[in-house]
Amino acid sequence: MNKNLIADWIKKTYTFRVITRVTLETNDIPRIAAFETAISDFREIELAHHLTGEASFILFVAVRSEKSYKDFLARLNKIPGVKQIDSVFKQTGFKTFAAYGASTENPITRFEVK
Repeated sequence: MNKNLIADWIKKTYTFRVITRVTLETNDIPRIAAFETAISDFREIELAHHLTGEASFILFVAVRSEKSYKDFLARLNKIPGVKQIDSVFKQTGFKTFAAYGASTENPITRFEVK
């Protein structure tokens, strides 16, 4: 395979993986639904979960640069009802696992912990 082709592909991929916890002012159903609707078009969000506990949501975010993440945060902060945002940048991954009940031999059912 052409090494330049691989290098170009790497440059175009998202290089920063960020785990972002969002706390809403209240966790009532209308506020949660409004937040879910607001983030549904954020292309940077790979995965989002509503949580119990201190944080309301955990977002798995992929961006190309720190500036891209700052821009993402600015848009996220504009959503009504957002009280607090905490971020953790992923350094490395070291564990993969299979979905519950799935074969570890089937690569389609394997996921990387990000």
